[in-house]
Amino acid sequence: MSNPPSTLTTAEALAQGMKRAGISAVFGIPGVHNMHLYEALRRLGDIRLVVSRHEQGAGYMADGYARTTGGIGVALVVTGPGATNILTPVAVAHADSSPVLVVASQVERRYLGQERGLMHEFRDQMGAFTSHTAWSYRLMDPADAQWCLRRAFERLQAERPRPVYLEIPLDVLHGQGATPPRPLTPIHRPGPDPAAVAAIAERLRQAERPVLLAGIGVVRAGGELALRAVAEALGAPVLTTVQARGALPSQHPLHLGSYWTREIFRDSILNEADAVLAVGTRLSARTWVSGRLPLPPALFQVDLDAAEIGRSVDLERGVVADARLFLEALAAQLQGLNHGGREWALEAVRRHRQRVEAGLAERLGSVYPYFLALREALPSHGILATETSGFGIWLAKYFPCDLPRRFLYPMASGTLGFALPAAVGAAVAEPSTPVVALAGDGGILFNVGELATARGEGLNLITVVFNDGGYGTVRMSQRQAFSGQTVGVDLWTPDFVKLGESFGIPAEVVDTAEDFHAALQKAIASGGPHLIEVIQPEMPSPF
Repeated sequence: MSNPPSTLTTAEALAQGMKRAGISAVFGIPGVHNMHLYEALRRLGDIRLVVSRHEQGAGYMADGYARTTGGIGVALVVTGPGATNILTPVAVAHADSSPVLVVASQVERRYLGQERGLMHEFRDQMGAFTSHTAWSYRLMDPADAQWCLRRAFERLQAERPRPVYLEIPLDVLHGQGATPPRPLTPIHRPGPDPAAVAAIAERLRQAERPVLLAGIGVVRAGGELALRAVAEALGAPVLTTVQARGALPSQHPLHLGSYWTREIFRDSILNEADAVLAVGTRLSARTWVSGRLPLPPALFQVDLDAAEIGRSVDLERGVVADARLFLEALAAQLQGLNHGGREWALEAVRRHRQRVEAGLAERLGSVYPYFLALREALPSHGILATETSGFGIWLAKYFPCDLPRRFLYPMASGTLGFALPAAVGAAVAEPSTPVVALAGDGGILFNVGELATARGEGLNLITVVFNDGGYGTVRMSQRQAFSGQTVGVDLWTPDFVKLGESFGIPAEVVDTAEDFHAALQKAIASGGPHLIEVIQPEMPSPF
């Protein structure tokens, strides 16, 4: 006897499929075009529905959630303005290899492409997302709902993690004929060629001054322990990208810091290195700093994305593989080797750290105590989300992390408006962890409405606004470029204390590093949402 036809709607099937895949929270705004999906999730009851105040906020929340958990961040939007509003976060997630799933509605199938002026109709909505996603798909039949969702999750987990976009016409979304979700098949990521691992292991054994460069792929793959094992076996200093901060604890004697510092160009470590192994980084123009980062001919690159192997730099050898699987295989090849006490490496790292700290204190000047206050007040398991404000860039260069997924920054895109909603996503992911969103007075207003989300959700989130009355980083750049002249960078800003209080959030203003430190400690101890405005001293250029 054949099975009876399914009575599930597409919305119900998608909700159940998300639950089976382990999705515990989604971010977005309900509207008339996606309310069937929201209703299905409400009835299911097992997935937290976080309502943002703007779809851009929802996108960054999903991104922040994904960066913090290592899982998938999900955002739900309506067609037209909802979809276009989330395009920037999708582009940010694409640039930073973050696994974000966007589910958008669309006009009914019979009206597709007709441009009749229906509510929320948007010309070639699929085309707008295709260039910024790893996979985009329009679901045209409820019977394909489970296949579509499984393919989306496979694309997000088995390959390089970049956003996926699913578009569902309204009549398909509430139409019946979808099947219940089946058990998920295990996700398999590609392991390395054993011969390639053996060859690289032998070259690294022969090297007298090897250096490791760890990218976000190491963290995404959960390869931190294997990275440490390889570093200690070789006695190799470890340099990380900004996003991979915490892949090796900052206090580890082989941790060299971030590549994105002035000191790394002036130090002799990379110039003296006779082999560099780059794992989980595409060695992009920003990582390689357009050729200014000194790299030896004996350069080896490991990346999940074959298209990135050798794209930007000449290599001795490249390997397409999952970062963790490669590092574990390499650690096995290096078993018995113990150069962790290699004097060159330990002395080079000590010297470099001293130079960085001394230079940071000198270059930051009156701002340096604020840097120390943040570093001392935020516990090692705390999460810091920031963006390309003046202070945010300094933090991206120098803020220490002893754990991965604790520092959220839109490195490749360099956007404003990321910090607060990304911190909301992080706080949803880890409710008991103190989370700090740090932005300038200009950038915070991009998505300031998400203070309402933080308050409504009761999140353990501290918003810090460094107020210098404008777009400070652009102001510095204009002054340097145009003999002190500026245009369009001096802003009228609100009273941020009153603004925070209007959202029901305790708020205060400080103008000394000591008061900033005390305010942070108090906010962390008390929990819940807080806002701290810092009257910013003159911020030196981070470049």
